[in-house]
Amino acid sequence: QIGFQAVLYGRAEQAVAASESAVQVAEVGPGGARETADLLLAGNEVQGADRRLHDAWGTNECWRFYVARMGKVSAGAALLRVEEGLGLLAGAATVPALRRRGAQRALIARRLADAAAAGCELVSALTRFASQSHRNLEAAGLRVAYTKAVWRQQSL
Repeated sequence: QIGFQAVLYGRAEQAVAASESAVQVAEVGPGGARETADLLLAGNEVQGADRRLHDAWGTNECWRFYVARMGKVSAGAALLRVEEGLGLLAGAATVPALRRRGAQRALIARRLADAAAAGCELVSALTRFASQSHRNLEAAGLRVAYTKAVWRQQSL
């Protein structure tokens, strides 16, 4: 066992808005799928990843793409999936050098507001248990539905 994940949920319209900050969040549309993917990979410190999966995101109308900027600098990105009245806050990450400046909270608030505007009654998210992302999601009004163990198979 290498850790735990938490699944959180909440009502989009009851979520707490982000405080005023220097972070601006923009929905970048399907044309921004590549930028979103690049920021997610950078935020998760993944080098040399195969981008074919991320390139396919732009062809699925359920996904919405967001980029957080501090001035002209792209600081992070996130996804929102809206389908059948449900919203999924997915794939959020902040570039390591720009963490702890409000990018994730701003991305969460924007996606919650957009999920509510799209008619989503409920939203959910998956994150590492007790992580900063977990704390940010709870600060925005989401609550833990359940946790699950994460396992890694070792070669013998």
